[in-house]
Amino acid sequence: MIYFITGGQRSGKSSYGQKMALELSDNPVYLATSRFWDEDHKARIERHKSDRDERWTTIEEEKVLSVHDFTNSTVVIDCVTLWMTNFFMDSNNDVDLSLKEAKTELTKLFRQDANFIIISNELGMG
Repeated sequence: MIYFITGGQRSGKSSYGQKMALELSDNPVYLATSRFWDEDHKARIERHKSDRDERWTTIEEEKVLSVHDFTNSTVVIDCVTLWMTNFFMDSNNDVDLSLKEAKTELTKLFRQDANFIIISNELGMG
């Protein structure tokens, strides 16, 4: 099953997704895709980490999500917007290549039998 949560920056998307994950699983996975862009962003990442307790497994993976086995798991992917940014930055801003690589990766990932809760910022909302 795939769930998609979107909203503006700092609108509670991650908290909502985490609550949903805990309703689906006693031991969900938090798949963090963000890079450390600056000190403010690093502080936000640390705050997100402190929101999760010992029930969570945290995996930090900037791009190649499908290398992890999530079979029979509930996974919060936070966030797909930053994940796509990683492809875009690594391809020297080549939109077509970024989309192709991301699509290939998502196709592999979604072959796994798991619940995926995808967090995304609204376009134009940061």
